[in-house]
Amino acid sequence: MATEDESEEVTLEASEPQPDPEPVVEEPTFQTTQATPEPIELSRDLYQPFSVGNIKQIDSTPDHKAPSKEDTIEGRYAGVLFTTASQNGHLYDVFEDMKYL
Repeated sequence: MATEDESEEVTLEASEPQPDPEPVVEEPTFQTTQATPEPIELSRDLYQPFSVGNIKQIDSTPDHKAPSKEDTIEGRYAGVLFTTASQNGHLYDVFEDMKYL
C-alpha cells in the first residue's frame, strides 16, 4: 500500500498538462485531367482601339430633361447643368469639359 507521500507524488504527476501532438499537414496534390483548350480564332476587328470620337455628338435633347434625377446638391446641379446646356445647344461641349474631372 502506498504511503501518504507517494500518493501526493502520483496525483501531482497526473495533473501535469500533456503537450498536444502537432497536427499533420498534407500538401495538396493537383491533378490536371483536362487538356488545355485550343485557342479560339477571333476577328481582328475586335482588337481595334476605342476612341471617344466614335460617340454621337448630341447638342440638345427634345425635352431638355436629364436622363435621371437625383435629389442631392450634386444631382440637382447636374440636372440644371444638363437642362441649360441642352436648351443652349451645348451638351457635347459640356460633356467634353466634364469628362476629365
